[in-house]
Amino acid sequence: MKKKALTLSAILVVIFCASIAKAVEPWPGEPWQQSTVLTSLDSDLQNNLSGAHWNEATRTLWLCLNGPAKFWALVEDGNGSFKVDTQNGSRAEWTVVGDLEGITQVDLEESSVYVMDESQGTIRKYSVSAPGAAVLQRQWNISPHIPVYSGGAGPEGIAFVPDSSLQLNGFVDANGQAYTSQNGMGGLMFVAHQRGGAVYAFDLDANSNTFDFVGAYKTSRTESSGLEFDRSSGKMYVWHNTNGNFIEVTDLTSFVGADGQRHFTSIKEYQGPKGGNLEGIALTPASSGENSFFTTDDDNQNGAALMWFQHFEPEVLGADTYSTNQQTPLAVALPGLLQNDFGVDTAMLVDEPIHGSLQDLSAGDSFDGSFVYQPNPSYAGKDIFTYASANGGEEVKVEINITPVQTLTIPIAASVNDVEERADGSMYTNSSDLELVKENTVQTVGLRFTGVNLPANATLLKAYIQFTTDEVKNEAADLKIEAEAVASAASFITERYNLSSRPRTEANVQWQPQTWLAINEAGEKQQTSDLRPLIEELLQQPGWQPGNNIAFIISGSGKRVARSFDKSPGMAPRLVVEYVTDSEQPVEAALSSVAVRVSSDMNDVEERADGSMYTNSSDLELVTDGGVQTVGMRFESLSIPAGAEIVSASIQFTVDEVSSVATELSIQAEDAANAAAFGTNVHNVSNRTLTSSVVEWSPEAWTIVGEAGDKQKTPDLSAMVQDIVDRNDWQSGNAMVFVITGSGKRTAESYRGSPAQAPLLRVEFRTN
Repeated sequence: MKKKALTLSAILVVIFCASIAKAVEPWPGEPWQQSTVLTSLDSDLQNNLSGAHWNEATRTLWLCLNGPAKFWALVEDGNGSFKVDTQNGSRAEWTVVGDLEGITQVDLEESSVYVMDESQGTIRKYSVSAPGAAVLQRQWNISPHIPVYSGGAGPEGIAFVPDSSLQLNGFVDANGQAYTSQNGMGGLMFVAHQRGGAVYAFDLDANSNTFDFVGAYKTSRTESSGLEFDRSSGKMYVWHNTNGNFIEVTDLTSFVGADGQRHFTSIKEYQGPKGGNLEGIALTPASSGENSFFTTDDDNQNGAALMWFQHFEPEVLGADTYSTNQQTPLAVALPGLLQNDFGVDTAMLVDEPIHGSLQDLSAGDSFDGSFVYQPNPSYAGKDIFTYASANGGEEVKVEINITPVQTLTIPIAASVNDVEERADGSMYTNSSDLELVKENTVQTVGLRFTGVNLPANATLLKAYIQFTTDEVKNEAADLKIEAEAVASAASFITERYNLSSRPRTEANVQWQPQTWLAINEAGEKQQTSDLRPLIEELLQQPGWQPGNNIAFIISGSGKRVARSFDKSPGMAPRLVVEYVTDSEQPVEAALSSVAVRVSSDMNDVEERADGSMYTNSSDLELVTDGGVQTVGMRFESLSIPAGAEIVSASIQFTVDEVSSVATELSIQAEDAANAAAFGTNVHNVSNRTLTSSVVEWSPEAWTIVGEAGDKQKTPDLSAMVQDIVDRNDWQSGNAMVFVITGSGKRTAESYRGSPAQAPLLRVEFRTN
């Protein structure tokens, strides 16, 4: 569902409404009278108990006292309760200085704690490797960046958030810029303040007493005393010791409110378990399923200075990320989205995806967490939809990454690349068709595809060879397809047994083709079985790299007759591979390519100076032949999708005659979505409308007959090809015409002179 653009007034309303606290929900745990009271674990817990922190890694509950300054490590006693830890026979308790209001840890495996000294406005780090001997390691004076301490209203709660959570949650600094730690701590320290209720973020230097102030974030209340961050769910719990006590839950996203200040997004707010001076909180991770919540009462009301709630079950939603391939449905089974949610039984769809659809779901519908997502045709990239608990509250994004499917289509590009080996081992390299595999005797067929631009990390989705019917055959055929087991297959040659002597892949593919009943048919009946096992084996070959060559070897029994390159270059076998690439980086569409030769006499022509047309020349003079002429070439059936990004394009010629005279050529394309065939009417080439893009070419001397290398390849023609593909009426499979004018002379093979060496257009492109 596409969202409408908001007017300025609507935006202001949204900001104003977002700054209002969520409706307060009931306390999500047992009544405080049913909690387990742990005050008796130490007599000092009865007075001024303040901060708390739970370390899931070591199963330790840390507590601190604000007067005298003291902290403890509590561990499970094995009998369903807790005890003060002992280290080498000594109690794990430490007395220091100051007014300790909050306690937390950074590295959960390290013997150190961080405390918040309210009266001094200082964060301190202590080593606690030995009981009773807390060693001060660092201290950071944050008082210049927070409200001045006054009468017990200063900085209290403290919590550390790792960079990974900051990134995942989309945390931003005071200026709205994405921020992660810059000073070696691996995350940020957050401090809750009683005066105003804001939470302040600091980037502490791990190796000195310096820091960077990141920003201040207003909360739903004007007083905040406790903080705890759940690393498993990415949620911060803010304890508000005011008007009966409240717990606010935020995902650390923020917005600028109507007051011009940055506010944390409040996704839930719960009533506290009781009133009074409750200050510190700690909780077990939502992912543990233990549902424990600890809170401290500075005033020790009813003797309950430390309460342990064992049925704390707030609704906690976790973000979800999934992946699928282009044009491939994504089916997520139960429990689906609710897998990493806690306290949620039913979800409600809030916003539908933009680039796809959810089967049988619309905004406002409730569902059980399972879903089927269908990406829009041809779309690749990121899509998002949002959901919430059916009870309302927090809205969570579901991200779906749709990987583009690349299609590589490579035709046989030369006469010597589709060959037959007879039973006696003799090689037939210029057959007018390909008998698969029986002619007079059973033979072996070889197909070599050049320039296979597959990355080694490609995940293949489909691979096959597309044939075109040359003769109708309905007898049973049972074929075996193998690949040559080398990183890059060498050219076929006329040496006896040149096919059967080549090493084969361990994998092979069986193919029992259906009957071929229509000449020139090139459909599913003429497609081989899936060749992925063969190509996957080749991608693991040492030395494989994009652009290498693959040779397939076909043997078996029966007969199907396909077009060969020599008889029909445009209908020669084509290798088609669909694949995706594995990468954690943003996906850039991989290169696809087409290579198409001039395929008839009427597709490479010469227009003389008087406008008369020569359509069956045995060669192509570029451009002097008695007089200066204009040369036209037409390439058919170009499988380039509309809107493709053209990366490179060139025309490859083959030398027919040597020539070293200075030559200056200009190349343009016809500005037509589907260039018409050449005719014999006067000025049939020069009367065509050409693209504004022009490429100048000063070819080097051509000194070797039959050479087809860089000297015979035009400069890059991608700009003019892009002009044509960008036309609104361009369609894949259309034809393009290129026109060459200028002075001088280079003589190239034409279709009439040598079909297998006729001009070859190569285009590399990406699809978005």
